[in-house]
Amino acid sequence: MLCYCEGLRIVSADILNAVQNHPRVITLRSIHFLDCDIQNEAFTASAIQWASESFGFVMPEVKVTFDDTKSPFEKYIYDFS
Repeated sequence: MLCYCEGLRIVSADILNAVQNHPRVITLRSIHFLDCDIQNEAFTASAIQWASESFGFVMPEVKVTFDDTKSPFEKYIYDFS
């Protein structure tokens, strides 16, 4: 949940711009994922993509690199800078 909320925080200015600074409440009711191989940071990227599609702004670039020397839960390295 924290990582998903972080994604929304990253694009909060884009969301506010899209709704012309009118307050909105975003309610997360459920997240569906395969729990066998997931990184928490993927939820951050998912929130950014969802917001861009829902509010109609261009998704900012999220750089991702792959490191196959790491454990399955750390192979993808996300850069949200």
